Amino acid sequence: MLEKISRYRSAIMGLATIWVVLFHWCENFTFAPPLESLARCGYGGVDVFLLLSGFGLYIGYNKYSSVWPFYIKRFSRLYPIYLFIIIVAFVLKHDYSISHMLLASLGIGFYLPVGNLPWYEWYVPTIFCLYLLFPFIYKTIQKSIKYIGVFLLLAFIMIGVLVFLQKGSYQILAISRIPIFLIGVYMGWLYKNQKDLQPTANVKGFLLISVSLLLYFIELDVVSFYDYTILWKNALFWLPFMIIAPGFTLLAGLGLHHLPCANAFFSKIGEVSLEVYLLHMLVIELSKDFISSILCNNLWMNYLFFALFVIVVLSIALLLKYALKPISNGLLKVGSGKIIRQQK
Repeated sequence: MLEKISRYRSAIMGLATIWVVLFHWCENFTFAPPLESLARCGYGGVDVFLLLSGFGLYIGYNKYSSVWPFYIKRFSRLYPIYLFIIIVAFVLKHDYSISHMLLASLGIGFYLPVGNLPWYEWYVPTIFCLYLLFPFIYKTIQKSIKYIGVFLLLAFIMIGVLVFLQKGSYQILAISRIPIFLIGVYMGWLYKNQKDLQPTANVKGFLLISVSLLLYFIELDVVSFYDYTILWKNALFWLPFMIIAPGFTLLAGLGLHHLPCANAFFSKIGEVSLEVYLLHMLVIELSKDFISSILCNNLWMNYLFFALFVIVVLSIALLLKYALKPISNGLLKVGSGKIIRQQK
């Protein structure tokens, strides 16, 4: 089953991207049946991102000769689009402070929420930290996979401290996602070491899918009827996705295996998943009043405008990736050149 996650990873990422976009759309406008039950827990798409990131990093890390090529490759992919979005967001807020943009682009405002330090969003600063730590995680679990349990324990201790103190409301949004990243790393280890080829692997996979579906409907009931603040401060929005997200990826892999057209379509979205993730909230913020005035709780208009919204965001994302590709390639070339000169 893990082989299908590896084969269809880009398409699964695309599915998760649309799930997140649907969640934010319905959060800002309306929950429209029959997509309501899917949209309410769409924040779980980010857990799928992190799981697939951990999975992919473990599988591909051994191709790097040292940590620096790894860091440069990650940085050159993430930073140009992130910096562009930061600049646009601050300009739209009429905040032209270079220092504010710099602090936000480094994520300092998220890491150290002291006073009014600016920050734009949490996902990229979080994934930056996980990328920085990954070489250490990789080397440690190469000694023994049992160390993954130690990392998970440390993550749960961090979550427990934040829950106990009932502080760091935005930080718990990121810290509570560390376990799913580690689970993705563990799944990558299982795949790389062919543990998914054992006779009981498929039985365990289908059992995980069944449990994750059951837990998803429980999660849907919880987020529909319980106090939002309590769920947030106690990380109850995200922790169940430690089980739900792996089940989702397995189920999505199985489904895409039998739907080649869907695989081709969602793979294209997966290729610009980062751009779509960063862009869609910016576009919603810009067009929220206009769209709200048109929708007026009309179900069919909601469907139509959501489809148009996805098309617009995807088009901008593709153009932006193409426009920023020379910068990303330039950063990669300069970084790689410096490493070669240092080695000489």
